[in-house]
Amino acid sequence: MSQPILTVEGPVKAADQPKTCVNLLPARIHHDGEVGSIDTYWKPAINKDGTQNVAYLRGRKLYGKTVKLPEGYYGAVASRQEKKKQPGEDDDHAMNLDDGDDESSEEPQVASLRNEGVFDEFVVWGHESVADAGADAYVRSIEEWIGFAEKLHAYPAAVKDPST
Repeated sequence: MSQPILTVEGPVKAADQPKTCVNLLPARIHHDGEVGSIDTYWKPAINKDGTQNVAYLRGRKLYGKTVKLPEGYYGAVASRQEKKKQPGEDDDHAMNLDDGDDESSEEPQVASLRNEGVFDEFVVWGHESVADAGADAYVRSIEEWIGFAEKLHAYPAAVKDPST
């Protein structure tokens, strides 16, 4: 079985979408429903000298590093949408009269995502220390890999002939 085709629904332009604040926490939260107000549980702040993000989660002190995306890039927050049934579509598949086991006759699966918002920076949180590029994959991907990918996929600059 092949991977599903993803479609993204909602505004196409980043300017048309609400701006969101993304926090990458060093915790696993086993919940996938509505949360309501999180103000009682999550109150990140900047410390007194204005250099670090500080927050507490379940009694543990967290330090955050704000990572800005490079110019021309933005992140998107999306959520999975349930597949809408088409009129006349049944849960049982129609009987295939073709005796062949041709895999190309399968219809591709289509999964749908809904745009929830965009961001141009995110905060990576760490237990008792600030995340750094050497240890954190998210910070490293922004600080190193995007620049590397741009150089790899860039066209070489045209060199002018000094004799002309």
